[in-house]
Amino acid sequence: LERDGTVIALTEQQPEPDATLTGTMWTLESIANLDTQSVSTPGVDKAPTMKVADGGEVEMFFGCNSGGGDVQVGDTTLTFGPMRMTRMACPDPQMQGESTVAKVLDGEVEYAIEGSRLTTTKGSDSLVWTAATS
Repeated sequence: LERDGTVIALTEQQPEPDATLTGTMWTLESIANLDTQSVSTPGVDKAPTMKVADGGEVEMFFGCNSGGGDVQVGDTTLTFGPMRMTRMACPDPQMQGESTVAKVLDGEVEYAIEGSRLTTTKGSDSLVWTAATS
C-alpha cells in the first residue's frame, strides 16, 4: 500500500506453534483462583518447575522442595499419582505457593496448551506455566 510516498507492507504473522507437553521444562508463571478472582505470581527466588516425561513420570520443583511421581497423560487431562517430595522447611511465601501447586497437581487435572503456555486447572485453581526456551 503506497500513499504520499509512504510504503506500508503487510505480512501475515504465523501463530506460535504449541509447545509439546512431554519433554518440556515448564516454569510456573502465575496462580489464579476463580472463586476469589485473584491472580498471583509465585513470589519466590526460584519459581516452581515441572517436566513430564514420555514414560509417564513427572519431575517437580515445588518452589522449595523437589520430587516427582507418576502421571497419566490424556487428551485434555493429566492424572497425577501420589507425589514424592523432600521435606525442607522454607519461608512462608514459598511454602504457601508450594502447597497450592501440590494441591492442584493431585489426581485428575485439566490441561490446555496455547503456544508456549500450559494451563493446569483443578476446581477453581489454575496454574499457568511457560515453556522454557532453549
